[in-house]
Amino acid sequence: MPNETSPPSRPLFYRPSPGFWRTRYILKQARKFQDLIRHKERWASDIDLAQPLKKLLPGVPEALWIQSIDLEISKGQRLVHWALNHFGVPTSTLYKDRYAPEGEKPRQYDLVLDYFRLPRVSGETHAPFEAVMSMMNQGIGVIEMHKRQTAWNLINPISWMAFLIRLPITVMERAGFMGHERTEELMLGAYAKFMRFVMAIILIFAAVRLGIKIPWQELFVKYIESMLK
Repeated sequence: MPNETSPPSRPLFYRPSPGFWRTRYILKQARKFQDLIRHKERWASDIDLAQPLKKLLPGVPEALWIQSIDLEISKGQRLVHWALNHFGVPTSTLYKDRYAPEGEKPRQYDLVLDYFRLPRVSGETHAPFEAVMSMMNQGIGVIEMHKRQTAWNLINPISWMAFLIRLPITVMERAGFMGHERTEELMLGAYAKFMRFVMAIILIFAAVRLGIKIPWQELFVKYIESMLK
């Protein structure tokens, strides 16, 4: 059994937050999800805020709009659920029927994943819709803020430097080398050697530009020795 005082395990590498283009796509899908629910519920106070179905369901004949709304909501549930939770917006809620026996515990629902089975008790049919809209408005606000931040990163030189430094890790992730602690440790060692090589190239380039004489043979021997360690 693990020691109770030991710190929790964590990955050696963390995936960066979505960039500008990915955030823009997520925001578009979140707004689409919210507007599809507005069209499905058709509450007078919110239906005018929704984008027209012609824009939300491009290429779908008008005669099939009603059937397609549920299908498109289902397609977006997992993506919207991941996005909201990733950006720190909780999607779960507790519900207890007012007519439930005394002592019965509230049931937990996820406002996104459980949308189609949210309790709609007579006299409270608007409450689930209000809960979903409130949660979606909060989430869209957070994603919009992240989009503005990532837009600045497009021209921020530090962000580009961070991208280039992390590029070898991204390549190894895409190649399927991540996911196991031992493998990640091996990749970390390879990454450290790669960074030493990059720094050596940068220093050599700077020395050449400054006209400093470089002992190539000695540097080559030291580099080989360091790579074999």
